[in-house]
Amino acid sequence: MWSGGPAQPYNELYAALKSWGRYELVATPADADLVLQISFTDTLTDVGGSQASGPVSFTTAQLNLDFLDLKTHVILWTLNEKTSTGHLEKGRDQALEKSINALVDDLKVLTAQPAAAAK
Repeated sequence: MWSGGPAQPYNELYAALKSWGRYELVATPADADLVLQISFTDTLTDVGGSQASGPVSFTTAQLNLDFLDLKTHVILWTLNEKTSTGHLEKGRDQALEKSINALVDDLKVLTAQPAAAAK
């Protein structure tokens, strides 16, 4: 699907989180306080077409970023970003990069420190 294969979303997310520098990334889930799990879904959303054109399916592709509590394996949060599964590899790679950046931006908003109260 992507030029970097199925590991590309993980690799790009890892690089984006590492460059942000907010969290210490560890080698194994056992060493973590919080586990981030990235996944991709491509959901069938509609079917159309005509007798002349034949069946046509429409899908919605998105990246999902789950935040898991290591001890309970309970999902604490999930962030989702739509992405493209267009026909050209370069376009898919660009859409993936944009979606990964949006997920990290969403994470930054989610974990932002509240503004200090005015006195």
